[in-house]
Amino acid sequence: MLFSPPEFSLATGNIGKRAPGPGPAAPKPKPLSPNPQPAPKPGSVPAPGSKSQPSPSPKPAAQPIFPKLAVPYKDEATNLCDLYLDCPEDDGDVFDGIEARNEDHTFINQNRLSKRRTVDATLPTSGKLTLTAPNQPPSGMLYTGPRKNNDKNVFDFKDNKLGSRIVKNFKAIVKPTYMYATEHIIELQTIAMFMEFAVKQNSALDTFFRSEWSRKLSATSIAARKGKPSYKLTKQDTLMALIFEPMGSISNPTNYVLCEQQINLYKERLWSAKKALMEPETYKETVKNAVKGAVPSSDYLSALRLVNVMAKFRDINNNIKLELSNVGALTNQPNVDLIPIWNAFLVDRISKAESWGTAWLASRFPETEKEIDAAIKKYRAMYRQLQQEESGVKAAQHAASQKTRQNQLEQQLRAQATRRRAAEARVTTLRNSRKGKTAAQKNTINNQISVAKKNVLTEMRAEGVIQRTIHELCAHSVNLILTNLLADQSRVVEYKRGMVGLKLTRP
Repeated sequence: MLFSPPEFSLATGNIGKRAPGPGPAAPKPKPLSPNPQPAPKPGSVPAPGSKSQPSPSPKPAAQPIFPKLAVPYKDEATNLCDLYLDCPEDDGDVFDGIEARNEDHTFINQNRLSKRRTVDATLPTSGKLTLTAPNQPPSGMLYTGPRKNNDKNVFDFKDNKLGSRIVKNFKAIVKPTYMYATEHIIELQTIAMFMEFAVKQNSALDTFFRSEWSRKLSATSIAARKGKPSYKLTKQDTLMALIFEPMGSISNPTNYVLCEQQINLYKERLWSAKKALMEPETYKETVKNAVKGAVPSSDYLSALRLVNVMAKFRDINNNIKLELSNVGALTNQPNVDLIPIWNAFLVDRISKAESWGTAWLASRFPETEKEIDAAIKKYRAMYRQLQQEESGVKAAQHAASQKTRQNQLEQQLRAQATRRRAAEARVTTLRNSRKGKTAAQKNTINNQISVAKKNVLTEMRAEGVIQRTIHELCAHSVNLILTNLLADQSRVVEYKRGMVGLKLTRP
Protein backbone atom coordinates (compact mmCIF):
# COMPACT_ATOMS: atom_id res chain seq x y z
CA MET A 1 0.00 0.00 0.00
CA LEU A 2 1.10 3.62 -0.51
CA PHE A 3 2.66 5.47 2.44
CA SER A 4 0.45 8.45 3.64
CA PRO A 5 1.98 11.30 5.75
CA PRO A 6 0.35 11.88 9.18
CA GLU A 7 -2.55 14.37 9.13
CA PHE A 8 -1.99 17.86 10.50
CA SER A 9 -4.78 20.20 12.05
CA LEU A 10 -4.86 23.91 12.88
CA ALA A 11 -5.32 25.13 16.53
CA THR A 12 -8.91 25.45 17.59
CA GLY A 13 -10.47 28.39 19.53
CA ASN A 14 -11.92 31.43 17.80
CA ILE A 15 -9.73 30.99 14.76
CA GLY A 16 -11.88 30.76 11.75
CA LYS A 17 -14.93 32.38 13.48
CA ARG A 18 -16.09 35.95 13.00
CA ALA A 19 -15.94 38.19 16.36
CA PRO A 20 -19.25 39.74 17.56
CA GLY A 21 -19.11 43.53 17.16
CA PRO A 22 -16.22 45.91 17.81
CA GLY A 23 -14.24 45.51 20.94
CA PRO A 24 -10.78 45.56 22.21
CA ALA A 25 -8.21 44.33 19.77
CA ALA A 26 -7.76 40.69 19.97
CA PRO A 27 -4.40 39.55 21.16
CA LYS A 28 -1.96 38.65 18.35
CA PRO A 29 -2.25 34.94 17.74
CA LYS A 30 0.72 32.68 18.28
CA PRO A 31 2.32 31.05 15.27
CA LEU A 32 0.49 28.04 14.06
CA SER A 33 2.00 24.65 14.78
CA PRO A 34 0.85 21.11 14.18
CA ASN A 35 -1.15 19.45 16.86
CA PRO A 36 0.90 17.05 18.91
CA GLN A 37 0.39 13.34 18.24
CA PRO A 38 -1.86 11.57 20.64
CA ALA A 39 -0.03 10.14 23.58
CA PRO A 40 1.14 6.65 22.76
CA LYS A 41 -0.44 3.80 24.60
CA PRO A 42 1.53 2.18 27.35
CA GLY A 43 4.01 -0.33 25.98
CA SER A 44 4.15 1.24 22.56
CA VAL A 45 6.71 3.95 23.21
CA PRO A 46 9.39 3.76 20.52
CA ALA A 47 12.94 3.45 21.55
CA PRO A 48 14.81 6.74 22.03
CA GLY A 49 16.23 8.03 18.78
CA SER A 50 14.12 5.74 16.62
CA LYS A 51 12.01 7.07 13.82
CA SER A 52 8.71 5.87 12.57
CA GLN A 53 9.15 3.59 9.44
CA PRO A 54 6.69 3.04 6.61
CA SER A 55 5.23 -0.43 6.09
CA PRO A 56 7.24 -2.40 3.41
CA SER A 57 5.71 -2.89 -0.02
CA PRO A 58 4.96 -6.51 -0.95
CA LYS A 59 7.62 -8.20 -3.17
CA PRO A 60 6.71 -9.01 -6.75
CA ALA A 61 6.10 -12.70 -7.53
CA ALA A 62 9.40 -14.56 -8.07
CA GLN A 63 10.25 -15.79 -11.57
CA PRO A 64 10.19 -19.60 -11.82
CA ILE A 65 13.53 -21.35 -11.96
CA PHE A 66 13.91 -23.87 -14.77
CA PRO A 67 16.24 -26.86 -14.43
CA LYS A 68 19.68 -26.78 -16.02
CA LEU A 69 20.08 -30.36 -17.17
CA ALA A 70 23.44 -31.55 -18.48
CA VAL A 71 23.55 -32.94 -22.01
CA PRO A 72 26.82 -34.90 -22.20
CA TYR A 73 28.79 -35.10 -25.45
CA LYS A 74 30.42 -38.46 -26.08
CA ASP A 75 33.89 -37.76 -27.41
CA GLU A 76 34.96 -41.40 -27.08
CA ALA A 77 34.61 -43.61 -30.14
CA THR A 78 31.98 -46.35 -30.10
CA ASN A 79 33.10 -49.95 -30.50
CA LEU A 80 30.91 -50.83 -33.48
CA CYS A 81 31.50 -54.54 -32.89
CA ASP A 82 29.35 -54.30 -29.77
CA LEU A 83 26.08 -53.63 -31.58
CA TYR A 84 26.43 -52.73 -35.25
CA LEU A 85 28.90 -55.17 -36.80
CA ASP A 86 29.35 -58.91 -36.47
CA CYS A 87 33.10 -58.75 -35.93
CA PRO A 88 35.24 -61.89 -35.86
CA GLU A 89 35.81 -63.06 -32.30
CA ASP A 90 38.59 -65.42 -31.24
CA ASP A 91 37.82 -67.38 -28.11
CA GLY A 92 41.19 -66.24 -26.85
CA ASP A 93 42.37 -69.32 -24.98
CA VAL A 94 41.21 -72.06 -27.34
CA PHE A 95 41.88 -72.86 -30.96
CA ASP A 96 38.73 -71.84 -32.70
CA GLY A 97 38.09 -69.79 -35.76
CA ILE A 98 36.55 -66.55 -36.81
CA GLU A 99 33.27 -66.60 -38.61
CA ALA A 100 33.20 -67.42 -42.30
CA ARG A 101 33.67 -64.45 -44.59
CA ASN A 102 31.90 -64.31 -47.88
CA GLU A 103 33.19 -61.81 -50.43
CA ASP A 104 31.45 -62.76 -53.68
CA HIS A 105 33.12 -66.06 -54.59
CA THR A 106 36.31 -65.60 -52.52
CA PHE A 107 35.82 -66.53 -48.90
CA ILE A 108 37.36 -68.17 -45.84
CA ASN A 109 35.97 -71.10 -43.94
CA GLN A 110 38.00 -71.36 -40.74
CA ASN A 111 37.25 -74.05 -38.16
CA ARG A 112 39.10 -75.64 -35.25
CA LEU A 113 42.83 -76.31 -35.40
CA SER A 114 42.24 -80.00 -36.10
CA LYS A 115 40.76 -78.87 -39.41
CA ARG A 116 42.43 -76.68 -41.95
CA ARG A 117 41.24 -73.32 -43.15
CA THR A 118 40.25 -73.08 -46.77
CA VAL A 119 40.04 -70.26 -49.29
CA ASP A 120 38.03 -70.71 -52.48
CA ALA A 121 38.96 -69.10 -55.77
CA THR A 122 36.73 -69.30 -58.83
CA LEU A 123 38.55 -69.73 -62.14
CA PRO A 124 36.66 -68.92 -65.35
CA THR A 125 37.25 -72.27 -67.10
CA SER A 126 37.78 -74.91 -64.43
CA GLY A 127 35.50 -73.43 -61.76
CA LYS A 128 36.08 -73.39 -58.00
CA LEU A 129 39.53 -74.21 -56.69
CA THR A 130 39.87 -74.81 -52.96
CA LEU A 131 43.12 -73.61 -51.39
CA THR A 132 44.20 -74.97 -48.02
CA ALA A 133 45.88 -72.46 -45.73
CA PRO A 134 48.13 -73.19 -42.73
CA ASN A 135 46.64 -73.20 -39.26
CA GLN A 136 46.93 -70.08 -37.16
CA PRO A 137 46.83 -69.62 -33.39
CA PRO A 138 43.92 -67.62 -31.96
CA SER A 139 44.48 -64.31 -30.21
CA GLY A 140 45.00 -65.83 -26.77
CA MET A 141 47.73 -68.19 -27.98
CA LEU A 142 49.68 -66.14 -30.51
CA TYR A 143 52.22 -65.03 -27.92
CA THR A 144 52.15 -67.92 -25.46
CA GLY A 145 53.97 -71.25 -25.15
CA PRO A 146 56.69 -71.65 -27.77
CA ARG A 147 55.78 -68.21 -29.19
CA LYS A 148 55.99 -66.29 -25.92
CA ASN A 149 59.37 -64.73 -26.77
CA ASN A 150 58.34 -63.60 -30.25
CA ASP A 151 58.16 -59.89 -30.94
CA LYS A 152 54.61 -58.75 -30.28
CA ASN A 153 52.73 -56.76 -32.89
CA VAL A 154 49.46 -55.57 -31.42
CA PHE A 155 47.60 -52.99 -33.49
CA ASP A 156 44.97 -50.77 -31.93
CA PHE A 157 43.89 -47.15 -32.06
CA LYS A 158 46.44 -44.85 -30.45
CA ASP A 159 43.62 -43.57 -28.28
CA ASN A 160 39.87 -43.88 -28.24
CA LYS A 161 39.06 -40.27 -29.08
CA LEU A 162 36.90 -39.55 -32.11
CA GLY A 163 39.46 -37.07 -33.37
CA SER A 164 42.21 -39.72 -33.50
CA ARG A 165 42.51 -41.97 -36.52
CA ILE A 166 46.05 -43.16 -35.79
CA VAL A 167 46.70 -46.89 -35.45
CA LYS A 168 49.63 -47.79 -33.21
CA ASN A 169 51.64 -50.95 -32.76
CA PHE A 170 51.65 -51.24 -28.97
CA LYS A 171 54.17 -54.12 -29.01
CA ALA A 172 52.27 -55.51 -26.02
CA ILE A 173 48.83 -56.95 -25.28
CA VAL A 174 46.97 -54.12 -23.55
CA LYS A 175 43.42 -55.51 -23.67
CA PRO A 176 41.79 -58.89 -23.01
CA THR A 177 42.77 -61.18 -25.87
CA TYR A 178 39.17 -61.78 -26.94
CA MET A 179 39.09 -58.14 -28.07
CA TYR A 180 41.71 -58.91 -30.70
CA ALA A 181 41.83 -61.23 -33.68
CA THR A 182 44.89 -63.00 -35.04
CA GLU A 183 45.34 -61.82 -38.59
CA HIS A 184 47.61 -61.85 -41.58
CA ILE A 185 49.03 -58.53 -42.67
CA ILE A 186 48.04 -59.43 -46.22
CA GLU A 187 44.55 -60.87 -46.10
CA LEU A 188 44.29 -64.62 -46.56
CA GLN A 189 41.97 -64.09 -49.51
CA THR A 190 44.82 -62.35 -51.33
CA ILE A 191 46.22 -65.52 -52.90
CA ALA A 192 42.82 -66.50 -54.28
CA MET A 193 42.30 -62.94 -55.51
CA PHE A 194 45.69 -63.08 -57.22
CA MET A 195 44.83 -66.32 -59.03
CA GLU A 196 41.56 -64.88 -60.28
CA PHE A 197 43.39 -61.75 -61.45
CA ALA A 198 46.14 -63.81 -63.13
CA VAL A 199 43.85 -65.93 -65.29
CA LYS A 200 42.30 -62.71 -66.64
CA GLN A 201 45.77 -61.65 -67.76
CA ASN A 202 46.73 -65.08 -69.11
CA SER A 203 43.95 -67.64 -69.63
CA ALA A 204 46.50 -70.48 -69.85
CA LEU A 205 47.13 -70.07 -66.12
CA ASP A 206 43.66 -71.51 -65.44
CA THR A 207 44.89 -74.99 -66.36
CA PHE A 208 48.26 -74.39 -64.71
CA PHE A 209 46.76 -73.51 -61.34
CA ARG A 210 44.35 -76.44 -61.52
CA SER A 211 47.07 -79.00 -62.26
CA GLU A 212 50.10 -77.63 -60.42
CA TRP A 213 48.93 -75.74 -57.34
CA SER A 214 48.35 -78.77 -55.13
CA ARG A 215 50.63 -81.29 -56.87
CA LYS A 216 53.17 -82.96 -54.59
CA LEU A 217 56.75 -81.72 -55.00
CA SER A 218 59.85 -83.65 -54.09
CA ALA A 219 61.84 -82.65 -51.03
CA THR A 220 64.93 -82.45 -53.25
CA SER A 221 63.41 -79.90 -55.60
CA ILE A 222 62.12 -77.79 -52.71
CA ALA A 223 65.53 -77.82 -51.03
CA ALA A 224 67.21 -76.86 -54.31
CA ARG A 225 65.04 -73.84 -55.07
CA LYS A 226 67.06 -70.66 -55.53
CA GLY A 227 64.90 -68.08 -53.77
CA LYS A 228 64.53 -68.87 -50.07
CA PRO A 229 63.05 -66.60 -47.36
CA SER A 230 64.92 -66.16 -44.09
CA TYR A 231 62.39 -67.96 -41.86
CA LYS A 232 62.67 -71.67 -41.10
CA LEU A 233 60.52 -73.67 -43.47
CA THR A 234 58.49 -76.50 -42.03
CA LYS A 235 57.68 -79.60 -44.03
CA GLN A 236 56.02 -78.27 -47.16
CA ASP A 237 55.41 -80.27 -50.31
CA THR A 238 53.20 -78.16 -52.62
CA LEU A 239 53.30 -74.78 -54.32
CA MET A 240 50.24 -73.82 -52.29
CA ALA A 241 52.03 -74.49 -48.99
CA LEU A 242 55.14 -72.62 -50.07
CA ILE A 243 53.16 -69.54 -51.14
CA PHE A 244 51.00 -69.43 -48.00
CA GLU A 245 53.93 -69.87 -45.62
CA PRO A 246 55.25 -66.26 -45.92
CA MET A 247 51.89 -64.95 -44.77
CA GLY A 248 52.15 -66.78 -41.46
CA SER A 249 51.73 -70.21 -39.93
CA ILE A 250 52.09 -71.98 -36.60
CA SER A 251 55.79 -72.46 -37.29
CA ASN A 252 56.18 -69.00 -38.85
CA PRO A 253 54.02 -66.82 -36.60
CA THR A 254 56.05 -63.63 -36.88
CA ASN A 255 53.98 -62.47 -39.85
CA TYR A 256 50.80 -62.61 -37.83
CA VAL A 257 49.57 -59.66 -35.80
CA LEU A 258 46.88 -59.07 -33.24
CA CYS A 259 44.35 -56.55 -34.54
CA GLU A 260 41.67 -54.80 -32.53
CA GLN A 261 38.37 -56.24 -33.72
CA GLN A 262 37.10 -53.19 -35.60
CA ILE A 263 40.44 -52.54 -37.28
CA ASN A 264 40.59 -56.18 -38.31
CA LEU A 265 37.13 -56.10 -39.88
CA TYR A 266 37.71 -52.77 -41.63
CA LYS A 267 41.08 -53.97 -42.93
CA GLU A 268 39.51 -57.07 -44.42
CA ARG A 269 36.60 -55.16 -45.99
CA LEU A 270 38.80 -52.40 -47.32
CA TRP A 271 41.25 -54.89 -48.85
CA SER A 272 38.51 -56.95 -50.46
CA ALA A 273 36.85 -53.82 -51.94
CA LYS A 274 33.61 -55.80 -52.02
CA LYS A 275 31.66 -55.23 -48.84
CA ALA A 276 30.64 -51.90 -47.32
CA LEU A 277 32.56 -50.79 -44.24
CA MET A 278 29.11 -50.29 -42.73
CA GLU A 279 26.00 -51.05 -44.72
CA PRO A 280 24.65 -47.76 -46.17
CA GLU A 281 21.15 -48.29 -44.73
CA THR A 282 22.60 -49.09 -41.30
CA TYR A 283 24.74 -45.95 -41.41
CA LYS A 284 21.86 -43.76 -42.60
CA GLU A 285 19.58 -45.09 -39.87
CA THR A 286 22.28 -44.48 -37.26
CA VAL A 287 22.68 -40.83 -38.29
CA LYS A 288 18.91 -40.27 -38.12
CA ASN A 289 18.77 -41.85 -34.68
CA ALA A 290 21.72 -39.79 -33.47
CA VAL A 291 20.29 -36.37 -34.39
CA LYS A 292 17.08 -37.17 -32.50
CA GLY A 293 19.00 -38.40 -29.46
CA ALA A 294 18.23 -42.12 -29.73
CA VAL A 295 21.95 -42.98 -29.90
CA PRO A 296 25.12 -40.93 -29.37
CA SER A 297 26.58 -39.30 -32.46
CA SER A 298 29.79 -41.25 -31.81
CA ASP A 299 27.98 -44.30 -33.25
CA TYR A 300 28.11 -42.94 -36.80
CA LEU A 301 31.23 -40.81 -36.38
CA SER A 302 33.14 -43.94 -35.37
CA ALA A 303 32.20 -45.54 -38.67
CA LEU A 304 34.03 -42.71 -40.45
CA ARG A 305 37.32 -43.47 -38.73
CA LEU A 306 38.74 -45.41 -41.66
CA VAL A 307 41.82 -47.41 -40.74
CA ASN A 308 44.04 -49.99 -42.32
CA VAL A 309 46.96 -52.01 -40.97
CA MET A 310 49.67 -52.68 -43.52
CA ALA A 311 52.69 -53.04 -41.21
CA LYS A 312 55.43 -55.37 -42.46
CA PHE A 313 53.70 -55.38 -45.83
CA ARG A 314 57.01 -55.02 -47.67
CA ASP A 315 58.71 -57.94 -45.91
CA ILE A 316 55.82 -60.33 -46.52
CA ASN A 317 55.51 -59.24 -50.14
CA ASN A 318 59.23 -59.85 -50.74
CA ASN A 319 58.98 -63.38 -49.30
CA ILE A 320 55.93 -64.20 -51.45
CA LYS A 321 57.79 -62.93 -54.51
CA LEU A 322 60.76 -65.17 -53.64
CA GLU A 323 58.50 -68.21 -53.62
CA LEU A 324 56.67 -67.15 -56.78
CA SER A 325 60.03 -66.80 -58.55
CA ASN A 326 60.62 -70.53 -57.98
CA VAL A 327 57.34 -71.67 -59.55
CA GLY A 328 58.68 -72.19 -63.08
CA ALA A 329 61.62 -74.32 -61.92
CA LEU A 330 59.60 -76.38 -59.44
CA THR A 331 57.00 -77.27 -62.09
CA ASN A 332 59.44 -77.69 -64.96
CA GLN A 333 57.64 -74.90 -66.82
CA PRO A 334 60.29 -72.18 -67.12
CA ASN A 335 58.03 -69.99 -69.24
CA VAL A 336 55.64 -69.47 -66.32
CA ASP A 337 56.61 -66.14 -64.76
CA LEU A 338 54.19 -65.00 -62.09
CA ILE A 339 56.21 -62.06 -60.70
CA PRO A 340 55.05 -59.41 -63.23
CA ILE A 341 51.46 -60.52 -62.74
CA TRP A 342 51.82 -60.41 -58.94
CA ASN A 343 53.24 -56.86 -59.10
CA ALA A 344 50.39 -55.73 -61.36
CA PHE A 345 47.90 -57.43 -59.07
CA LEU A 346 49.14 -55.57 -55.97
CA VAL A 347 48.99 -52.21 -57.73
CA ASP A 348 45.45 -53.01 -58.88
CA ARG A 349 44.36 -54.30 -55.46
CA ILE A 350 45.75 -51.33 -53.52
CA SER A 351 44.19 -48.85 -55.94
CA LYS A 352 40.82 -50.60 -55.68
CA ALA A 353 41.00 -50.63 -51.88
CA GLU A 354 41.76 -46.91 -51.78
CA SER A 355 39.03 -46.10 -54.28
CA TRP A 356 36.57 -48.31 -52.42
CA GLY A 357 37.26 -46.67 -49.07
CA THR A 358 37.20 -43.15 -50.52
CA ALA A 359 33.94 -43.78 -52.39
CA TRP A 360 32.30 -45.22 -49.29
CA LEU A 361 33.31 -42.17 -47.26
CA ALA A 362 32.32 -39.68 -49.96
CA SER A 363 28.86 -41.23 -50.18
CA ARG A 364 28.30 -40.83 -46.46
CA PHE A 365 29.00 -37.11 -46.12
CA PRO A 366 26.05 -35.53 -48.00
CA GLU A 367 23.38 -37.43 -46.06
CA THR A 368 25.21 -36.83 -42.77
CA GLU A 369 25.51 -33.09 -43.32
CA LYS A 370 21.87 -32.85 -44.43
CA GLU A 371 20.61 -34.52 -41.23
CA ILE A 372 22.82 -32.40 -38.97
CA ASP A 373 21.81 -29.14 -40.69
CA ALA A 374 18.11 -30.00 -40.36
CA ALA A 375 18.55 -30.82 -36.67
CA ILE A 376 20.39 -27.55 -36.00
CA LYS A 377 17.57 -25.58 -37.66
CA LYS A 378 14.96 -27.47 -35.62
CA TYR A 379 16.65 -26.91 -32.26
CA ARG A 380 17.41 -23.25 -32.89
CA ALA A 381 13.69 -22.64 -33.41
CA MET A 382 12.88 -24.73 -30.33
CA TYR A 383 15.39 -22.74 -28.25
CA ARG A 384 13.84 -19.38 -29.22
CA GLN A 385 10.35 -20.63 -28.42
CA LEU A 386 11.36 -21.97 -25.01
CA GLN A 387 13.13 -18.72 -24.13
CA GLN A 388 9.90 -16.82 -24.75
CA GLU A 389 7.82 -19.27 -22.71
CA GLU A 390 10.25 -19.24 -19.79
CA SER A 391 10.28 -15.43 -19.55
CA GLY A 392 6.70 -14.57 -20.54
CA VAL A 393 3.69 -13.71 -18.40
CA LYS A 394 2.74 -17.37 -18.21
CA ALA A 395 6.21 -18.53 -17.17
CA ALA A 396 4.98 -19.92 -13.85
CA GLN A 397 2.24 -21.90 -15.56
CA HIS A 398 4.78 -23.18 -18.10
CA ALA A 399 7.19 -24.20 -15.32
CA ALA A 400 4.51 -26.19 -13.51
CA SER A 401 3.51 -27.97 -16.68
CA GLN A 402 7.13 -28.66 -17.53
CA LYS A 403 7.82 -30.13 -14.09
CA THR A 404 4.85 -32.47 -14.31
CA ARG A 405 5.96 -33.68 -17.72
CA GLN A 406 9.56 -34.14 -16.56
CA ASN A 407 8.44 -36.31 -13.63
CA GLN A 408 6.39 -38.50 -15.95
CA LEU A 409 9.28 -38.92 -18.40
CA GLU A 410 11.82 -39.69 -15.70
CA GLN A 411 9.60 -42.50 -14.46
CA GLN A 412 9.44 -43.89 -18.02
CA LEU A 413 13.22 -43.50 -18.33
CA ARG A 414 13.91 -45.60 -15.25
CA ALA A 415 11.67 -48.39 -16.54
CA GLN A 416 13.30 -48.29 -19.98
CA ALA A 417 16.80 -48.38 -18.49
CA THR A 418 15.84 -51.58 -16.68
CA ARG A 419 14.75 -53.15 -19.98
CA ARG A 420 17.99 -52.09 -21.66
CA ARG A 421 20.14 -53.58 -18.89
CA ALA A 422 18.25 -56.85 -19.14
CA ALA A 423 18.92 -56.98 -22.89
CA GLU A 424 22.64 -56.33 -22.31
CA ALA A 425 22.78 -59.08 -19.71
CA ARG A 426 21.32 -61.49 -22.25
CA VAL A 427 24.23 -60.82 -24.66
CA THR A 428 26.78 -61.36 -21.90
CA THR A 429 25.14 -64.63 -20.87
CA LEU A 430 25.18 -65.92 -24.44
CA ARG A 431 28.82 -64.96 -24.97
CA ASN A 432 29.86 -66.75 -21.79
CA SER A 433 27.89 -69.84 -22.79
CA ARG A 434 30.18 -70.52 -25.78
CA LYS A 435 33.03 -71.80 -23.66
CA GLY A 436 33.59 -75.51 -24.14
CA LYS A 437 31.01 -75.83 -26.91
CA THR A 438 31.55 -77.45 -30.29
CA ALA A 439 31.97 -75.36 -33.43
CA ALA A 440 28.39 -76.12 -34.49
CA GLN A 441 27.03 -75.16 -31.06
CA LYS A 442 29.04 -71.94 -31.10
CA ASN A 443 27.67 -71.07 -34.51
CA THR A 444 24.13 -71.43 -33.13
CA ILE A 445 25.00 -69.29 -30.11
CA ASN A 446 26.61 -66.64 -32.33
CA ASN A 447 23.39 -66.38 -34.31
CA GLN A 448 21.51 -65.90 -31.03
CA ILE A 449 24.02 -63.21 -30.04
CA SER A 450 23.35 -61.33 -33.27
CA VAL A 451 19.63 -61.28 -32.49
CA ALA A 452 20.27 -60.29 -28.88
CA LYS A 453 22.52 -57.40 -29.96
CA LYS A 454 19.74 -56.04 -32.18
CA ASN A 455 17.42 -56.15 -29.17
CA VAL A 456 19.94 -54.19 -27.08
CA LEU A 457 20.09 -51.54 -29.78
CA THR A 458 16.28 -51.32 -29.88
CA GLU A 459 16.05 -50.83 -26.11
CA MET A 460 18.93 -48.36 -26.11
CA ARG A 461 17.27 -46.25 -28.79
CA ALA A 462 14.00 -46.16 -26.86
CA GLU A 463 15.88 -45.02 -23.76
CA GLY A 464 17.70 -42.33 -25.74
CA VAL A 465 14.48 -40.91 -27.18
CA ILE A 466 12.98 -40.54 -23.70
CA GLN A 467 16.11 -38.81 -22.43
CA ARG A 468 16.12 -36.43 -25.39
CA THR A 469 12.43 -35.59 -24.78
CA ILE A 470 13.36 -34.58 -21.22
CA HIS A 471 16.15 -32.36 -22.55
CA GLU A 472 13.74 -30.70 -24.97
CA LEU A 473 11.64 -29.33 -22.08
CA CYS A 474 14.00 -26.46 -21.15
CA ALA A 475 15.89 -23.81 -23.08
CA HIS A 476 19.16 -24.47 -21.25
CA SER A 477 19.39 -28.13 -22.28
CA VAL A 478 18.17 -27.40 -25.81
CA ASN A 479 21.03 -24.94 -26.14
CA LEU A 480 23.43 -27.73 -25.11
CA ILE A 481 21.91 -30.02 -27.75
CA LEU A 482 22.72 -27.31 -30.28
CA THR A 483 26.29 -27.08 -29.02
CA ASN A 484 26.71 -30.84 -29.47
CA LEU A 485 25.28 -30.77 -32.98
CA LEU A 486 27.72 -28.03 -33.94
CA ALA A 487 30.54 -30.19 -32.58
CA ASP A 488 29.31 -33.07 -34.78
CA GLN A 489 29.23 -30.73 -37.75
CA SER A 490 32.86 -29.74 -37.18
CA ARG A 491 33.91 -33.38 -36.77
CA VAL A 492 32.32 -34.32 -40.10
CA VAL A 493 34.15 -31.46 -41.83
CA GLU A 494 37.39 -32.72 -40.31
CA TYR A 495 36.80 -36.26 -41.58
CA LYS A 496 35.87 -34.89 -44.98
CA ARG A 497 39.20 -33.09 -45.24
CA GLY A 498 41.05 -36.25 -44.19
CA MET A 499 39.36 -38.35 -46.87
CA VAL A 500 41.79 -37.17 -49.55
CA GLY A 501 44.67 -38.64 -47.55
CA LEU A 502 43.44 -42.23 -47.66
CA LYS A 503 46.54 -43.99 -48.94
CA LEU A 504 47.65 -47.56 -48.28
CA THR A 505 51.25 -48.63 -47.91
CA ARG A 506 52.85 -49.67 -51.18
CA PRO A 507 55.14 -52.71 -51.23
